[in-house]
Amino acid sequence: MSELLPLWQLLAPQNVRIPRWPEPESECLKKIISAREYEDPERWNRFLWHTAHIRELDLDLTSDSEEHREAQLLLIQDILKHNGGKSFLPALCRIEWLGRSPADACVFTPLFTSTLRIATFRFDEMDDPDPVIVTLLRRLCESSPFVADITIDVGYTPEAESSLVQELAAFDHLRGVTVNHLTQLSVFRDLITKSNVASVDVAEIEDPWLALSPPFAVHNLCELSLGGQSGPLISLFQSVRFQALTHAKLSLFFSPEIHLTVGDVISLLASFCTAVSLSSLQNLELSIDGFLPRDDPSMDEFALGDVVAPILPLRNMSCFRFSTSETIYWSADDADIRMLAQAWTKLEELILACATLPPRPTPSTALHHLYRYCPNLQEVVLPCIRCPVVGVDSIPAPAPDRAPHELSYLYVYGCVPAHGADLLDAQAEGLARYILELFSGLDIEGYRFALDECERARASYVDGAFDTAAGALEPGWQKVMQYMCSIDVGEGLS
Repeated sequence: MSELLPLWQLLAPQNVRIPRWPEPESECLKKIISAREYEDPERWNRFLWHTAHIRELDLDLTSDSEEHREAQLLLIQDILKHNGGKSFLPALCRIEWLGRSPADACVFTPLFTSTLRIATFRFDEMDDPDPVIVTLLRRLCESSPFVADITIDVGYTPEAESSLVQELAAFDHLRGVTVNHLTQLSVFRDLITKSNVASVDVAEIEDPWLALSPPFAVHNLCELSLGGQSGPLISLFQSVRFQALTHAKLSLFFSPEIHLTVGDVISLLASFCTAVSLSSLQNLELSIDGFLPRDDPSMDEFALGDVVAPILPLRNMSCFRFSTSETIYWSADDADIRMLAQAWTKLEELILACATLPPRPTPSTALHHLYRYCPNLQEVVLPCIRCPVVGVDSIPAPAPDRAPHELSYLYVYGCVPAHGADLLDAQAEGLARYILELFSGLDIEGYRFALDECERARASYVDGAFDTAAGALEPGWQKVMQYMCSIDVGEGLS
């Protein structure tokens, strides 16, 4: 159960059916309020039987009309009053509340129960959210002391940050915290050093922070997600030593007004590597997001190997994901892939989800590096690759004495022939056979499904228009996938 509409139908008069559209729905809610069917013991007991089985509630009052929102609030108030002020959802474990007005907070806090473990609050168009957030968290702590995960997505002033963290600190069983911005390093320190908090997500670190000396230690935090400009993030990592961090996500922002250089990215990763335990960090996701005009030189071209060089000492890395906006120009060649593969032999997932400049890696070399050095890989996504030239490029064969590789998913953003604009059938078939020789455990059914989705998406467009994330495949890689699906894996690969 993710909404209240089916519940209101249980209390509706016999001739009232709640439609799915908000405007007429508000009229139905008014009829339910006027009918007061919940005063009938039989109807009320049936209502309570159903509500006792609800574990999750997604409540969104931001997209509805004002009339519908007010009708929902009034009906909830009536039901709560009839239930003696107690929640009519006694087994609720997760609530996601998208509200518009501070007045909503007074209505919904009685829904908090001792069973609640996950709470998400997102507010829209609130004039003065600071006192509302503090009051909301205080009531949540009183009614739901065992909450383990809290998300707060709403604007608040820097002055409110300290009070916000103080209220969060009152939850003794809190494990995960998500907030949308912080401006004070001292407040961030109070949050991440709380002994029971294991995961923190701050969408944006704002304003330059002065690095603290000496750095303070964080003993229990295992997962960290941060977004912001390079300067504040670098200062943060210069100020902290994460002794138990295993998963990290870094989102670096830029724009025409925010100058970003390759040196900034390298400095950020160098400071990050200094701040974490080299033996503990296992999962790193790095994204560089923003917009630049095509002719804007603010962000230099760079090589993947230069950027990731500072973090190669993280020898226990099992997952590395890297993505950039389309207006950032970078390259990845065979040497870069080999560098990653040799440094991170425990990799299980490698995602390089972005476009690149030449030179491009070749499958005969880059894929063989991954095959040779990373036996635990399960998923690989590579940028555009250059097909090898038979008789020119070295094409190393799989090792005959090695166990079959465990890779189940391989995706390539594009296959570029060494000469000519299009990938020839012979080139595509040869590449498909080579991939299957290296990775015989690939999920061929998954490729067949992707090709079918591509065809369905293409058929849904007219006049040749076709641009959808659900079905778009680069023609060269699509041709390789088709050959991989048509080849009998049990025959003819040697």
